Amino acid sequence: PLNPTYTKGSSGGSDWIENPLVDDDYEPNYANSFGFSQGYERGHQIANADRKCSSEANQQTYYFTNATLQHKDFNGHIWAVLEGNMRSAASTVKDTVYVVTGCVLSDSPKTITDRWGHKVPIPSGYFKAALRYSESSTLGKWLGAAFYLDHKTYSYKTITSAEAMTIDQLEAKVGMDFFVNL
Repeated sequence: PLNPTYTKGSSGGSDWIENPLVDDDYEPNYANSFGFSQGYERGHQIANADRKCSSEANQQTYYFTNATLQHKDFNGHIWAVLEGNMRSAASTVKDTVYVVTGCVLSDSPKTITDRWGHKVPIPSGYFKAALRYSESSTLGKWLGAAFYLDHKTYSYKTITSAEAMTIDQLEAKVGMDFFVNL
């Protein structure tokens, strides 16, 4: 869920740590500058700016399980724009925007070996699906949109119609069913 309850506050900026609920065998080690020498950064799946409400909520965005390897020209540019657009959309509603974020791996993903010897895959694409409920909307109570970005360097810094699609289109593209209860 994304709404001002989560995004308002001053908590932020932490060190990446292991998720205490996940065994080391099942999570990569993104400590220190893992992947940086090869042009990758730790990309948040739930952005730290999406959880400013408390130190605990913000710290959870720095768990290794909330990161994927993102090329630095992707993470700090087009992906950051999409994250900001989601926060902006959520700040204008009185209710909640539900966001599903994820990555897609190719059939034979490129990998980097972490400090624990895990082969960490580099995603080939990223997506976000957003659904919002609004009693007062003249377009319908439920509104949705989806976005898919190939994991590459973009020459532009705005989300275009080339990345936007319906939730149904994204579901078909990635083979998942989002918002199954709605």
